[in-house]
Amino acid sequence: MNTDRIRNYIYLFIYLGGSLLLIYLSWGFPVTGEDFGFVAFFGLLSLLLMFVPVSLDASVEYSLEDVILYGVIFLKGAFWGVWVIFLSSLVFEIIKLIRAWIVKKGNIRKRAVFYNFAAPFLRVMVAGISGMLFQWTFGIWNIYAPEFDFIPYLLSILVFFFLSTLMANLLITMKKEFSIKEFRSAWNENWGLVSPHILIIAPMGVLFALLYKNIPWATLLLVIPLFILHITVRSLRVLLKEAVGTIEFMATTLDQRDDYTFGHSERVSLYADAIARAMKLPESEIRQIRRAGLIHDIGKISIPDRVLTKPSSLSDEEYSLMKTHTHTTAVLFKSFSVLSKEIPMKLAMYHHERYDGEGYIFGLKGDDIPLGSRILSVADTYDAITSDRPYRKGLSEEEARHRIMECSGSQLDPGVVTVFLQLQEKGELRKIREEYEQEKIRKKGTA
Repeated sequence: MNTDRIRNYIYLFIYLGGSLLLIYLSWGFPVTGEDFGFVAFFGLLSLLLMFVPVSLDASVEYSLEDVILYGVIFLKGAFWGVWVIFLSSLVFEIIKLIRAWIVKKGNIRKRAVFYNFAAPFLRVMVAGISGMLFQWTFGIWNIYAPEFDFIPYLLSILVFFFLSTLMANLLITMKKEFSIKEFRSAWNENWGLVSPHILIIAPMGVLFALLYKNIPWATLLLVIPLFILHITVRSLRVLLKEAVGTIEFMATTLDQRDDYTFGHSERVSLYADAIARAMKLPESEIRQIRRAGLIHDIGKISIPDRVLTKPSSLSDEEYSLMKTHTHTTAVLFKSFSVLSKEIPMKLAMYHHERYDGEGYIFGLKGDDIPLGSRILSVADTYDAITSDRPYRKGLSEEEARHRIMECSGSQLDPGVVTVFLQLQEKGELRKIREEYEQEKIRKKGTA
């Protein structure tokens, strides 16, 4: 069964499961006129918070409406929780659809609409199950162990987080070819991204419920500083994203100092991406390797033009000076340690380490060199062999194959070389180079 069919079945399950849970929780539930005001107020508050998400990664966002959802569940139970989140999520998706319709002038993919409108039903499933668990355990603890009444809150929060993370990671990995390895990697990565924010949101939800129960108007005193904190975190994430973009731009611009190395880092990034994918590494690791490829030579910013752009072979002294660019990258790594997850300087600064331990600057050997750096080393070597230099023309694919095989086990990791040779034999790397050159010509033509 292909991935698209599995994905469709999962979304159908979400629609069906959310609908059945709404019906089950609503069946025979008494509702008064005042209750509609309760739903409207908290639904509107939840909706407003959805419009200010924080992007934690390329595929992960969070916003503050879960504070409201937790609060409603802890105040009035699962029924009210599912209806508040269902209605607010549904209105949010409708607004998003209208915006997309206007921007794309009616050119909307039906499948995208089908996927996006599953979100309200998914939220119902998560809120409904965790809400029912809260009601059930709260009744038991109140009878038998009232002094431990924090347990129902804790269990509900843990189940809520587990279910939402499980379903979110499942949908993220279903965007491409699904595999257990990819799912496990996404789970580990996204848990690390989201869990610190859960530690803020969940306690705030409990505090929101307790405060509303005793002093309803005082909940506004909690929402305002929480919203300010959220905006601050959001601004910080934007700054981090811009910092990463700036560093990648610097690395790309650095290539342009020399006509003969123009595009080198971008090509190395593409080759490394292809090798990593062929090795079936997790998407998060591939993303880091690709980004490291873009910045692997950023340390050359410290190399003077007389050496960097010299139109002939380097002298021993000049070559020694050129080798210091990895040290400069190491210095930059220390400077940008806060951004180490977004900017993989560590992978970049090890790309001149050799598999036999004779490389520079750290003399790392074998598996002590990060796998991403070993992949970059092969990609960098291949591009250096096949690219034109002032003192020689780029060598042929066959010559590149021969030289890289000679370096296997000494300079380069034999396992990575094996995967590289398989890709080269299929013509994948040559295809990447040709497509890159065509794209470069196209961009020049439209500039």
